[in-house]
Amino acid sequence: MPSTDPTSSTSMPPPSAAAAKPTQHTPHQSPSQRTAGFLASAAASAAASLKEMISPSNKNQSTGTAAATPRVSNTSNNKDDLLTTGGIDYEGGVPIVGKIETGNNGGDDDVSSIAMSISRVPAEQRESSDVATTARKTSKAKGTGAAKKPKSVPIGKNKRVKAQKIKLLNIIDVNSPAYEVLGSYDRNDTNFYGTVTSGKDSRNFYTIKFDLFPMGHQTFKVTRKSLTVLKDGEYEPAFDREQARAAAEAEECATTKKKDSKYAKESTDLFLNLTPEEQKTAKTFNFKYGPNEEDNVAWTILQDDEDITTDTMTDEVKTLSPFKIDIPWNKDQSLVQYSNILFKHFLPSVKGKAEKLDRYLRHDNSGWKTTVHSEKIKFHRPNADDPDELIKLCITLMIAACLEVDKGVEGLWQRGDSKGWKKHANFGQFIPKNYMKAFMAGFPYVFCDEKYWTVNKSQLPWDVIMPFMNEYNDKRKNLLRVVYLVADESMGVWIPKTSKTGGLPHITYERRKPDPLGTMFRNCVEGKTGIFTAHDIVQDDNGQYRKKYHGYPSHMPKQNTIQNHTAQCLRLAEASGIEKGGWFGADAWFGSVGCCVELYKTLGIYSTFIVKHQTAFFPDKVLKEILVARHGKRPGGKKVVMKANIAGCDLFVMAYAWSAQGVAFIVSSCGTTVRHEQNYFSKFENEFGQVEVKELPRPAIAHMLYEFLPLIDEHNRQRQGILSMERKWPTKNCWMRIITTLIGMAVVDVQRWDRNMRSNYNENFAAGKIEEDFSIYEMVNLIATPLRTGSLKYRDKPQPTIRQTTLGDPNAPLQRITHDDGTNNTRDAKDKVRVRQKTCFMCRKYSEKTKNTQWMCTKCGMPLCKANRNQSPDGASCLEEHLASTNQYLGCGLMERRGIFIMPKGLKLWQCEEVQESPVASRQNKRKRKASTGVTPSPPAKRKTRSSGGSRR
Repeated sequence: MPSTDPTSSTSMPPPSAAAAKPTQHTPHQSPSQRTAGFLASAAASAAASLKEMISPSNKNQSTGTAAATPRVSNTSNNKDDLLTTGGIDYEGGVPIVGKIETGNNGGDDDVSSIAMSISRVPAEQRESSDVATTARKTSKAKGTGAAKKPKSVPIGKNKRVKAQKIKLLNIIDVNSPAYEVLGSYDRNDTNFYGTVTSGKDSRNFYTIKFDLFPMGHQTFKVTRKSLTVLKDGEYEPAFDREQARAAAEAEECATTKKKDSKYAKESTDLFLNLTPEEQKTAKTFNFKYGPNEEDNVAWTILQDDEDITTDTMTDEVKTLSPFKIDIPWNKDQSLVQYSNILFKHFLPSVKGKAEKLDRYLRHDNSGWKTTVHSEKIKFHRPNADDPDELIKLCITLMIAACLEVDKGVEGLWQRGDSKGWKKHANFGQFIPKNYMKAFMAGFPYVFCDEKYWTVNKSQLPWDVIMPFMNEYNDKRKNLLRVVYLVADESMGVWIPKTSKTGGLPHITYERRKPDPLGTMFRNCVEGKTGIFTAHDIVQDDNGQYRKKYHGYPSHMPKQNTIQNHTAQCLRLAEASGIEKGGWFGADAWFGSVGCCVELYKTLGIYSTFIVKHQTAFFPDKVLKEILVARHGKRPGGKKVVMKANIAGCDLFVMAYAWSAQGVAFIVSSCGTTVRHEQNYFSKFENEFGQVEVKELPRPAIAHMLYEFLPLIDEHNRQRQGILSMERKWPTKNCWMRIITTLIGMAVVDVQRWDRNMRSNYNENFAAGKIEEDFSIYEMVNLIATPLRTGSLKYRDKPQPTIRQTTLGDPNAPLQRITHDDGTNNTRDAKDKVRVRQKTCFMCRKYSEKTKNTQWMCTKCGMPLCKANRNQSPDGASCLEEHLASTNQYLGCGLMERRGIFIMPKGLKLWQCEEVQESPVASRQNKRKRKASTGVTPSPPAKRKTRSSGGSRR
């Protein structure tokens, strides 16, 4: 069968020379004339070819060729398209297949309407034409596609740059005159323009001289990510929306995995090109990171029967006690003062803070000056045993609220029955409502410098909360002796409603977190107890780059500065006061070979990490290739280990298959790779949808790391999922929200401390007679004990209790008025709880104005005043007159009432003119008469007369 290639010379007979000759274009022809000439030439060529093809000798061949046409052009119903393209399809400007329409209306000779192949026009016969010749109007030329993103202008000396106000707030000191200029602009996206005066320094900062700042205070160091370089002569608007979009793209690019360097890729590819047998038996792998011969890391590959059996971490360090301070503890929970332990060892000291809080609330910028003055709110009590007692009381109430159904100040200060089973919290019995509101408004500012009290609330820097954070970390550093340290992150939820950050300099969005938006804390816990040792708030790029260790010289070869994740590990380890020779472990965000080396060289501690993104100097591809070569594509429970010395630090890397297909990469500078006595249980779903469990061996170092890693996640679950203190106290103050989060963490820490003390109590512990652990709610209940005992109190007199009826006491003469269901309260139109009241029956006898009361006679149910109003002539109270009266209407139990009390008119003494005034009424009337003597009486009112237009008949 003939070839069907449209470019083949045998696909169809060659056209005649006249038909093959291209149409000549004259310079004076219009585009439509040239198009018509081209179509006529193509139609004539096709007709001549078809007449030869449909001859008896070539009919079958032509039919077969037409059936095997590889490409048919798109047809169009638009006449303009047809005139422009002629129905001919092109590829790279060369006609391939066509469907040519002529003016014939059919018939046997109408062969021009047949779909057919057209051979390519030879290159030497093609001519250029300015007529569009593609049939796909909507398609784009090759290589165009979407609009390319304009290239950013490179930064350099004397370049014009801009930075937003929000980026400069954390760079410029509050006392600087430049900060006052920032404060004069309301919008945080205001652009500030300047000129680069010097290039990048060792910490990646550029020196910028800003235009609007005062002389002598114009130069500041700014990171490259906070700057946008302008083109020469580019317009400088006051506000710019593109920078936020560019920052988001830059952040996304920063999270992508960096490619291996040229030399690392070459050495890795060289090993990957080996045969599986060679990879299986390989002893070494030379990892090159530079062009010189010494730029090489020699990794030793251990065989399956070889293990690292010597642990560089000594037993002396491992057995150290996790506590530096011996806090008194007793197995009887009632004998342990959990509240005092919380304030003394886990929260920053509040000594002297009550007096400072009073000063802040009376400050003009606090918003509470008028309320504090009118209601005489004062937290400092200089004559009390503890002048700061009210501060502790408010913090204890914040913790105790976790046991209540209500939330917020308005809800927790309600009293009486709720809509459900549990009564309202009635926190008003402990402290007035406005005291708590004032505490929530002012407490975050008692730890910071008073200069921040005058700064706009939306422009406050992180320095407001840092004193609280530093003392919070120091308390744990003094309490804990850290040997095992585990790092991770926590989220403090904060969802702004009316602004981008809600008053914070920076908020973080982490999609995988239960509460993804808010303040992120990089933190770490002590491994034996699970107690937090240090917290570090994640700031924006400018703030993070200014922190300690970032940009410091690195010990790693060919790496000039310490990276962000490594600097974070160094700061956390140093803030925790980890013992020399201790151990640091974390997940993939912190993990890298460089981090292992820096922790050992800088602080003298060992570390173990999971490695996923930071793969510099980590041979992950080689490890995976050897694992597959040795154990196949389903190497569950198997491992491959390689060891080396980098920058004077001995470490090893390992690929461990924790399931049939999942592989974890680990780097460590201590530990062993021998099989641990406890196997790992791998769960998977079989082909029938059932969950099956398979025991897999696990190396000792992997077992230790995976046992420690969930500690912070468990801590976060107790605070966020169960305690939920942030949801109990809604607030518009972003700094109070951070403090609320840290108080919740401290409560969980106290529970962890108590759990550790119980696990160390040996007597009867093995028999199960001592409870090893209890819920976080029980710990909250124990911390709130001073609210019940009155050791934390607002009033000097005994604490008031929730109002209750005396219905159960038959000897009480009065009880509260109750409904048929036994309740003594009701709800008004605004859904507020009100006490049930009725008018006093005895008061109706003496006064037209009724008096409400909440009390009634226990025997007959008559509403009576409990207070003595001295209305009767003999001065008896309503209750005494009721019990002594022999009148059937006024006496007790002399007639059947059925809950209806009607005063006869004859008994209403205030309607009788001859009634003798009571002593109280007599004194009141005498005062009125005395006050009215000597006063000129008013003239009599004139009588109104009707005016008439004429005389009345």
